[in-house]
Amino acid sequence: MRYVIDHDIHMHSHLSACSNDPEQNVERILRYGVENKLKHICITDHFWDKAVPGGDFHSSDAPTRFRWGDLEQVSQNLPLPQAEGTRFHFGVEADMDEHHVIGITKETAEKLDFIVVPNTHMHIIGLPTNLSEKEELEQRKKLFLHRWNVILESGLPYHKMGLAHITCDLAATSRDRCVKLWDSITDDEYKAYFSRTEKLGMGVEINEDPKCYTDEQFARILRVLKLAVECGCHFYFGSDAHHPAGFDTCIARFNRWVDLLQLEEDQKFCPFKD
Repeated sequence: MRYVIDHDIHMHSHLSACSNDPEQNVERILRYGVENKLKHICITDHFWDKAVPGGDFHSSDAPTRFRWGDLEQVSQNLPLPQAEGTRFHFGVEADMDEHHVIGITKETAEKLDFIVVPNTHMHIIGLPTNLSEKEELEQRKKLFLHRWNVILESGLPYHKMGLAHITCDLAATSRDRCVKLWDSITDDEYKAYFSRTEKLGMGVEINEDPKCYTDEQFARILRVLKLAVECGCHFYFGSDAHHPAGFDTCIARFNRWVDLLQLEEDQKFCPFKD
């Protein structure tokens, strides 16, 4: 049976500093879920647990792209509104700082419905400015794989955890450089990490917009997700929407991915009980 798009479980509300959009409220998000007949939606605002040392960038005077809310802040959306046929879940995007520390404890994670963790938020890392393009690419590849490994060794509750946007364009300074980064990682390296991801029971997120890339670039991104399929990974979709306009094309985009990867329903990652 073809994979059914019945969820969007990575999105942000106005409480994420990089949104800060009063229109991106829980009522509007629920309406999006109802209008698209989604069984599960989940809010995942950027998060840093006060119980975790580090997170130097999460203070209110930090640049917007580095501001993370603690549990008290992101919980301001509770209780979440519900609707018949659409369940609204509460999660977080637990970020990783420049020291490769994940900003959430196991105890906090257990209290949440779902967590996503990215290894691709490398805009946080201050790489030396005197690196050649080749040296920078080598350094980013090393960091990309190291941060993925940190996630795989975190001991967090993987059954309700997703590897966020593995091909996010924040992994390098431009989309072209991101594509070069994906190219630099060999099939065997990807297979090793995706196999470990699947063995732990963690989901792999898909949300990239093909329209943001040339056909040639997108074919190279597609290679990455095809390797995840080959490794038996289970997938979920998340719009990563920060504003209501982010909902406009995401369902069509998700369905295109299903067709491109020929996903079946048994390849779906299901962190929630129906």
